[in-house]
Order: sequence, then structure tokens, then C-alpha cells
Amino acid sequence: MPAFVVRPRSLRWVSLSATALIAACAGGQSTPRFDPNASAKSQAALFMDVQKKSDIAKLDKLAVTSCNVLYGTETGASASTRPGLGEDRSSRGEVNVSTLYVMQGVDNTQLQALTGSLCESASAKLAAAGYTLIPGSELAAHASYQKMHAAGQATPFTMKQKNGTTYTVFTPAGQSVVDQSFMSTGGAIGNVFKAMGGGGPGVAEAALIDELQTAAVHINILVDFASAKSNDKKGILGNITGQDSAKVDAKVSLAVSGFVSFYPVADLQCFKSLATPCSMPNAPRSPRVIAKLPLESGEPFYSSIADIKSTGSKVGETAYNVFAGLTQLAAAAAGSGSGAGMVHTSRYGVVVDYPAYRTATSQLSDRFMDMALASVH
Repeated sequence: MPAFVVRPRSLRWVSLSATALIAACAGGQSTPRFDPNASAKSQAALFMDVQKKSDIAKLDKLAVTSCNVLYGTETGASASTRPGLGEDRSSRGEVNVSTLYVMQGVDNTQLQALTGSLCESASAKLAAAGYTLIPGSELAAHASYQKMHAAGQATPFTMKQKNGTTYTVFTPAGQSVVDQSFMSTGGAIGNVFKAMGGGGPGVAEAALIDELQTAAVHINILVDFASAKSNDKKGILGNITGQDSAKVDAKVSLAVSGFVSFYPVADLQCFKSLATPCSMPNAPRSPRVIAKLPLESGEPFYSSIADIKSTGSKVGETAYNVFAGLTQLAAAAAGSGSGAGMVHTSRYGVVVDYPAYRTATSQLSDRFMDMALASVH
């Protein structure tokens, strides 16, 4: 990623060579990153955070009632220079820099098939860890299970994050998103009112758990294909001090993270006076394992990266022109004065090699589950 930096007070341009520009767009290394040849147990403490470990240790019978896979499809960041509190604005030439990566070359049919495979493998990992799983066919035949997924949110759908990443959410065929973390029901208060009215997937799931006298498990897997980070100063301090440089660092690299939530039957919130006896516990307070660092792969998973801002030509073919254009932009900002603003936007398409993407994603997802389960045993 070109590190585009402008400092309005001195209006100084800090450049990268064209060779560095191409290499940065192709990807980079992150530290720390997991070792695929090391055991899951030896790395679990570094990559996983466990909440209420003792409660998870008590569980033996499980029902996998939800599995969501979130595929990053767009990733970006932006940064802007700005004056500090009380600073003279008339002598500054402000700059805004933004970078966006878009995943291409894979369709929803392929991601749907991959989702089924990832969720099936994740469930198999739970069984291999010693848990007794209620068979999926038995769950699917249960009336409360059917009501739960009928009341959930159909997939695929997209979720835009504050950090600039857009995910497309999938569930296995015949299921829906029932996890409170993803449901747009007005938060905890909305869920309470829906429970009182007898609606919402949480009500049906609570009934299912109560009837089966088992713990429910929600598996959530996040798959990222790129990352971007800006040097923007946030909050009150940033507004006071201002910002004299605008920079976005980005790279293309496949990474998997996520969280596995457990809902013991003893934690159900039951109100015998209501028409609906029980509801699901508050998700953030439930026992769960969360990836605190992504598991990143060094395996190639894409065939090309293209500049799609203009003609869609290869980055390598336009690197010199992009570099020259940035230099011209900085020069224009240097001569603008009077608070004039300049904007630079980079937009790249990452063309995925689906077989390679599928293989790398499956391997990382399996390692995520291995580490999550190793951290609780």
C-alpha cells in the first residue's frame, strides 16, 4: 500500500519507491503470527481469550444451534490532516487519504458451499474434543429448532463495520442467523419485549435448550482477506492537537478469527409468570472463547490485484503512474494554501483463486477451532 503522507505546516512529501509500492500492495507479514506446525495447545494462550472457563469445563452434552461465517468482502481505511484547536486554518492545505480493497472472483454460491463445509468441520472438532453432540438431524426435526431458524435473519446479508470492513454473513443451508450479537432487535431491551411477546429466535432456542436439557453452542467464524489501518487521531485529544500527516497502511493477507459461545441450560433466564417461560441469557455474559489475535496465513489465495479506480489495469503496470500522480497531488497541496483541500482515493480489486482460498480458509478455520478447544481443556 502506498504510504501517502502530507504534512501541511511544512508541506513536505514523504515518498516510497515504485518497487516498495508494488510489494506493499501484494501483502506483508504480521507479528506475531501463528505457527501451523506447532501444537494448538502451545499457542492457545497467545491467540485465545476464555471467559468463564470453569463453566465450560462442566459441560458434556452440546447442541450446535448456530453457525455463522462472516466473509470480509471490502476492507478500507481513511485518514485526514486537520488543524489543532486555535490554529490558523488559512495557511494550511489539508489532505484526505483513503484506501479500499474489494474481494472479487468468488460468488455467493461458492461461499455458501464453503460455509457448510466450515460449520460441519467445526462441529466435528467439538465431537473430537470429547463432547456429546446432539445429531443435526435430530435437532432439525425438533419443532423449537424449526421455529428458531424461521424467526432468524435470512442469509446472506452484509454488515458494515466502523473500521471500514464489510462482511457478508452466511449460515449453512436451511439455517438463519439467530445470535443476538447480529440481530437488529433494538438491543437488550428489544429482546426482552420480544421475549414477553413470545417472538424472536431466542425464545424458541431457549425452549429447545430447556426441552433437551443441554447446552447450546454458537460458532462464529470471521474470514478476512485484507487489512487497513490509518494514523487518524481519535477523540478529544486529536481535536485539540490536530493532525499534520495523513497515512493509511494496508495489506492483502488471509486471516481467520471468531468466537465460540456456550449457553448452559442453567443460565436460561426464566420467568414462569410470562406466556413464554424462558429466554436466552445475555450473550456477552455467557461462557465463550474469543480469538484475540487473527490466525494469518502466508499461503497465496489470489491470482492478481488490480487498480479498479480507473481502468482496472494491473497494479504493476500502473505503479509508476500512481506514484507520479501522488507526487503531483502533494505538489498541488503544497502550492494550494488558503485552506484548500486535496483528496486521494485508492481502490484495488483482489481477484481470488477460489480453490486456493477455500483450502487456506478451511485450514485456518480448523486451527481456530483447535486452539479454541485447547484453551478450555
